[in-house]
Amino acid sequence: MALTSIAIIDYAGMGFLAASGAVAAAERREDAVTFIFFGTFTGVGGGTLRDLLIGAPVFWVANPNYLVLCVVASLFVWVWPPLFAWPYVLGMGVCAMLGHISLVRGYAATDASLAMTFEFSRLPFVVLLGYLAFAETIDAWTWIGALIIFASAIYITRRESRLSVGRS
Repeated sequence: MALTSIAIIDYAGMGFLAASGAVAAAERREDAVTFIFFGTFTGVGGGTLRDLLIGAPVFWVANPNYLVLCVVASLFVWVWPPLFAWPYVLGMGVCAMLGHISLVRGYAATDASLAMTFEFSRLPFVVLLGYLAFAETIDAWTWIGALIIFASAIYITRRESRLSVGRS
C-alpha cells in the first residue's frame, strides 16, 4: 500500500505526539515501559476518545501501525542504560524471577492467605531501605496505612487458622 502525503503527515504527527509523551517520562526519570506507556497514551489517547465519543471504530485497533509507531518513537527518546549497568539489570531480572518462583511455590505449599501474610512482611524492609538508601521519611498517613495492613493480615491469619481447625 502506497503512503499518501496525508498518511505521511498523520504518521509524523503521531510520532511527534508519542515522543512528547515519552519526554514527560524522561523528565521523571522513568523506565522504558513507562516511556512506552506515556508515549502511546499521548499518541493515541485523544483520537481514541474522539472515536469512542462519536461511535466510530477506534483507529489504532483497525490499524495497529499506530501502536508500533508510538512504541518506536518512545524508545527513541528513552536513554538506554550504559554497558556497565547491564549486568545489574540482568541480576535484578534473575532476582525478580526467583522471587516469583518462590512465591508461587509458597502458594502451592500452603493456603494463599498464609502466604500473603509473609508477602506483607516486606513492607518494613522496603521502608528501611528507603530510609537508608534514599533518606525517605515516613509521614503519619503511611504509618496508619501500614498499621491497617498489618492488623488485617494478622486478623485474616488468625481467622483462617481457626476455620481450618474447625474443618478438621
